[in-house]
Amino acid sequence: MTSRISALVLGSVLAISAMSACSSDTAATPATVAPNGSAATVASNEPAALALEISGSTFGAATAAAGETITVTNADSVDHSVTADNGVFSVDVPAGGSADLVVPAAGTYQIHCRIHRGMAGSIVIS
Repeated sequence: MTSRISALVLGSVLAISAMSACSSDTAATPATVAPNGSAATVASNEPAALALEISGSTFGAATAAAGETITVTNADSVDHSVTADNGVFSVDVPAGGSADLVVPAAGTYQIHCRIHRGMAGSIVIS
């Protein structure tokens, strides 16, 4: 019983510490408690990965800040592109591969695939 209470207290302290940490542009891995009550994960200061996934000929959701690199991953077996309807950017993404996309200005961009005109979506840049 004592070890269970210790695990709960430790988990609470770690959770409060994680929530009260200073805000930054990097993501932290939340602290967790292993079943035996020991800390299993410690906060990380690695930058958050910005990603846009293409799967089933559909664009996933993507948001990023202006100038940040978005990694576009194509899970399909055919090539695609991520092309802004207004022509501001376009990147080709090979089947099963990935490509980096940087959108320099804030806005909501309507996107499509140059190769498959029926594919459409949007990217929000702040």
